[in-house]
Formats: sequence, C-alpha cells, structure tokens
Amino acid sequence: VLVRMGGMRGIINFAGATARGDEAARRQMFWYFQSVFGGNPDMPFATAPFGAMSGGTRVLEEGVNSADPTGIMTIVEVPGLIHQLNPLVRTAGHAPRTAETLGYEGDHSSFSLAEDADSTTIANPDIHFLWLVQKNASDTSGWDGDVQLYLDAMELVRDSGEGEAAQFVWSGGGVTANEIEGALERGIPLFLPRGSGRIVDGTINALEGKWNHVTENRERIEQMLSNPKIESNLDCITVEESTQPRRAQVWLEEHNFAA
Repeated sequence: VLVRMGGMRGIINFAGATARGDEAARRQMFWYFQSVFGGNPDMPFATAPFGAMSGGTRVLEEGVNSADPTGIMTIVEVPGLIHQLNPLVRTAGHAPRTAETLGYEGDHSSFSLAEDADSTTIANPDIHFLWLVQKNASDTSGWDGDVQLYLDAMELVRDSGEGEAAQFVWSGGGVTANEIEGALERGIPLFLPRGSGRIVDGTINALEGKWNHVTENRERIEQMLSNPKIESNLDCITVEESTQPRRAQVWLEEHNFAA
C-alpha cells in the first residue's frame, strides 16, 4: 500500500519507547526527531517521500496531561510528526490484535479499541492506514505479534527493488529487543541514538564490551547478541549521540532518504 501511494524511496520503521512516566525523556525524544526531520531552523533538512511506520495504537492513561503534546508523545507518534513536517511522507501503523483490541459482539469477534475508567486505546494521529495483525479470529496476540510480519514487509520492499528499508530505535524494552534482533537477522540498517536509554543503551554498551553498564534487560541482550544469524550483520548498526540530530540526517542521506 505504501508503494502504491507513489514516489516512495522506501520505508523507515520507528521502534522503542520512553520509560513509563519519564517526562524529560519524552521531551528529549520530541526535540530529537523534530530536529532530525527538518523542524529545527538551526539544522534545516528535507526528506524525500518515504513510508514512515511504527506501532499503530497507543494507550491514553488517566492522569496524563493530554493538553501538552510533548508530554504524552511516544515513539509511535513520530511518523505523524514527520508527516506534519513533510506532507509527502506517507504513514502506516502496525499493531497486534491484543486483548485491548479484540472485542466480541454476540458470537462474532470484532475489532474494537479498549476504553475503561483508567485508559483508552486509540489509533495514532496522522497515520494513513492501520495494519492490524491477528493470530486468528478469536485468539489474542502478545505485544510483539506484529513484529516478524512488518519486518518481513520491509525486507520485501528492499529485496524487490521498490526502495530502501531502515529502522530508528529509541530506548525501548523487551519487545524492542525483538525488533532489533529481527532487523539484524534481515540485514536491515539500524540507527541507535546513544543516550536514548534502556535497551538501546544496553545494546550499545554490550557491543562496546561495557557489560558493567548493562543494568537492564541484560539476559535478553546476551541472548540477542549470541544469535548466530546476526553476527555477520552487526555492521548494519550505526551509533550516534542522541544530542546530535545532524548525525542522523547524515545517515538518512547515506541511505537515500534525503530530498
């Protein structure tokens, strides 16, 4: 669908998550991606048309200040932000059909978005379509139920000659580790901003042999880096400081995503 929208240079997926309730980390992420994709007058940048993907739904929780968009922003909203900066960018959301999105009407299952006293699940703003992945009509998936399929789609775009495929990863936890590992198995270029936190910083420290700094998800990172399928693709990883958006712009230029 993204390719048929026309003029796509390829697909970039945005994976990860800020720590729960960490307002400073969310504001840093907002500033970073706004700067990378041309929203900072001090470092102007124009992207080519491309498909921007991320997780397609998010949960609004009680007590979150919805009047402050920087305060509630997560990585899954970055494609919408990029589209606002460049309307030629097409956006897609992928999401597993979890308990939060699996409803029933009588004897028939349906797609629904959860709403209760504490939280509401919504589709992300400014996405052109939502790709919902289910196991079957009646069973729920885990939070990573869409990961392998969206990575397969990115690999297909690249291998069919339709465009490039790449992935930004910011912070994140266990599901994000699956996304990093899956991308490396397929040789998809990864951009890891040092200082974004959690699984990203842990992976960077492990790759640099600084295991004493890996304090979160250590067992998962060890498991990932021992995967023989990724050993020959570690050079697909680019690491730059999260305080230097210009380095990400250079990476985009190198991968044919600049105008």
